[in-house]
Amino acid sequence: MKITSLTLRNIACFEDVTFTLGSIVLIQGQNASGKTALVSSLKFLFGKGHDPDFLRAGTTDGEIIAMFDDGTQVRAALTKEQTVRMYKPAGGKKWNRSREFIETVSNALSYDPVAFLQKPEKEQVSDILRLMPIEVDPAEVAEALKPIEAMPDIVNGLDLAGRSPLDVINTIRGAVYEARTGVHIAADTHEKHAGELEESMKAMSADGRDWAKEVQNLNVELSGINGAEQRLKDKLTAEVRSFVSDQEAKRDKLMLLEESRVNGEIAKMRQALAEYKAECLASCNKGIDEAKAIARQQLDTFAAQQVDDRNRLTTALAQAEQSYAISLKLQSTRDSIVEAKKQAGVKRTEWKAMSACLENIDKLKAEVAGRLPLGIDISDGRICRAEAGGLVPLSKWNDASRLTLALKIATLCHGQAGFVCIDSSSFDHFDPERKRACFAALRKYVQVENMQFIVATVSDGPLKVEEVLEVDAVID
Repeated sequence: MKITSLTLRNIACFEDVTFTLGSIVLIQGQNASGKTALVSSLKFLFGKGHDPDFLRAGTTDGEIIAMFDDGTQVRAALTKEQTVRMYKPAGGKKWNRSREFIETVSNALSYDPVAFLQKPEKEQVSDILRLMPIEVDPAEVAEALKPIEAMPDIVNGLDLAGRSPLDVINTIRGAVYEARTGVHIAADTHEKHAGELEESMKAMSADGRDWAKEVQNLNVELSGINGAEQRLKDKLTAEVRSFVSDQEAKRDKLMLLEESRVNGEIAKMRQALAEYKAECLASCNKGIDEAKAIARQQLDTFAAQQVDDRNRLTTALAQAEQSYAISLKLQSTRDSIVEAKKQAGVKRTEWKAMSACLENIDKLKAEVAGRLPLGIDISDGRICRAEAGGLVPLSKWNDASRLTLALKIATLCHGQAGFVCIDSSSFDHFDPERKRACFAALRKYVQVENMQFIVATVSDGPLKVEEVLEVDAVID
């Protein structure tokens, strides 16, 4: 199938125009003449998604229609809000919104053979592996992933639905590579942490004494002194209370006796009784004060005697507690070092497993690439061909061989409609001889493979769309 015409209404800079397309179509024009807009519109017709910027300025709706040589039509109707793509079979009266037919004719639209030759080697390999219809046995992928079968989370969460086998491989490889980078950083972090902890231990004391036991013994000794002091205090308090009780009992007894004796002489002896009471109270208070003073003196004497021991034990306890804290910190640091080194070892093991997995995936990709129907090898991320017992990279091939490969890729990856867009600025820099060779190669693929090529190039004049019938007529 070939596109015979392309109609653009209210699209980009076009109000309402229909272009007739042949087997090899040359689109020429100066910058801003509509050349790129025409090619982009063709790609947009068979693409996906919505872009209101395709509408011509000041309009609210537009359409792109491609007519094929068998009468089939494909249409994209645009508004500000949406793009609806549909097709109408030959002789049909209604537009069908199913994308099934559109998908079968549009596979090669994003592939530009001339631009392909200008890409870095790794991008060329990625393009081939993306475009070529190569099957990969799931068992091959599973075998490649064996080194990380203990780490299933690396690939379990990947969205692989609807992807090509090689895209699946590349996605898995990217996930493994990212995970490996993560564990490598983690291993370095753990090892650095262990080193820092080892350095910090050098500033700590490690005299081998059991400071936990030392702290316990000193606490026991200090508790003994505090207990003895409290017992003496309790004893003296009890003695004072007993003396007070005895004195009060004696006082009460004497007062009662005297009161009984002078009861008959109360009036006469009231004053004498009051004086006597005062004397008794003073004597009692004096005795109590003396007893308290004696007890206080004994307590002070004992406390003074214990000052040196108390200070010695308090100082020793503080030192012991400090040493004990250091010993605990040292042990904690040792434990942290062991754990950090353990984690570093785990991460290093994981890194090795992931590295082995990456090697397996790269080997699988190389094996899969060897199944390409192009007569090439992929080695060290480059496209090569066997020659004289060695491998020659694509960059060393002559222009004709390079272009032949690029066009062969186009013939293998196109859909029912074998059209390919060449919209590469590098094509504009071809000398006349290379342009002539390129068009000659395109003509060959038109005749042999029934392909259709749309070539966009810059010129000094207005937009011009024409079929290339004679190569020399379009070569400056």
